[in-house]
Amino acid sequence: IPGSLNIGFEKQVANWVGMVVDPNADLLLVVTDRERYDAMCTELHRIGYDNIYGYLLGGIGSWLFSGRPVEKLAQLSVQDLKHRLDSGALKHLIDVRTRAEWNHGRIEKARHFPLTEILDNGFDLPKDEAIVVNCGTGYRANIVASYLQQNGYTKVYSLAGGTFAWSHAGYGLVS
Repeated sequence: IPGSLNIGFEKQVANWVGMVVDPNADLLLVVTDRERYDAMCTELHRIGYDNIYGYLLGGIGSWLFSGRPVEKLAQLSVQDLKHRLDSGALKHLIDVRTRAEWNHGRIEKARHFPLTEILDNGFDLPKDEAIVVNCGTGYRANIVASYLQQNGYTKVYSLAGGTFAWSHAGYGLVS
């Protein structure tokens, strides 16, 4: 949905929402049903988010079938990333994991921009060049990539499966 943030309902949802969304923001949740809405509201109320105005019944599928506009967050496979890195076709691979995760192993040509740093200090890369965002499994990369899209970055990709998928595909990590 144009202007939305992609923060999935996972076990650390309160942590990620708290980092990315202003506590006074007006929220409309995109969930599939009332049960998911109630569970998400409980999590959000616990951390002080009280301006929750409802949910999109049927989730994103309802939005799509209604014919309303959508924005796309492109996912890049690890194979496609490997090809782009090897050919020199990609300048900006950013890793949004924590310092400890970064030190444990990273994709060789990645640059480290922790999620919290991007949210606190902004981001200084060209808005019209391709940027691939990477994390451990893709969850935080989706959050940051959608955040960048909201802030005018036009060629943003999220690495599907993150560093986990990269290493399981047999590609090496450096430390």
